Amino acid sequence: MVKKEELIDKLPLKWADISLKQYIQFRNLIDKLGGVDDFEKVYRNMLDIYFFTFTGVQLYDVEGFKQVDYFKIAEKFNAFENDESNKTAEIDESLVKGFDEIIFEDLLKYMNLQEQNSISNWGEMINILLKEPITDIENQMNMAEANRFFFVLEKQLKTYLTALETYLTKSLKR
Repeated sequence: MVKKEELIDKLPLKWADISLKQYIQFRNLIDKLGGVDDFEKVYRNMLDIYFFTFTGVQLYDVEGFKQVDYFKIAEKFNAFENDESNKTAEIDESLVKGFDEIIFEDLLKYMNLQEQNSISNWGEMINILLKEPITDIENQMNMAEANRFFFVLEKQLKTYLTALETYLTKSLKR
């Protein structure tokens, strides 16, 4: 039997330590908590979900688990939730399509997925915008990279819109 301390040590502290798939599972379980007004109960449930998602074990099945152990899990959970590695993850931007390379149908599909506002769509959304889609992307990409991808996309969009604005301004002056 795995010891309580080994399970707690197994909990991730960084988004780079988990796959996009694991994060999707984690967030989907968290989303199912919605509508509970009691913050303490919600937070405790989030800790239970965090523990289960990344260890595969329910807290009530852990031998010797005491209420005070929630503090150890909460400390790790807070570090995980506030991890900033997602802002520094390296992504090869040459793998991402430029806006002029995105076909209209893919853009519509991307926008429809985005409107659904579900993290479960992230893998498909990222693949739409890659020059070469990644097979089983949810297991191949860590969460820090997946999140960083959208920062790269935002940067490309700003560059594109600035260039478009400059072009249109010059065209109007003629």
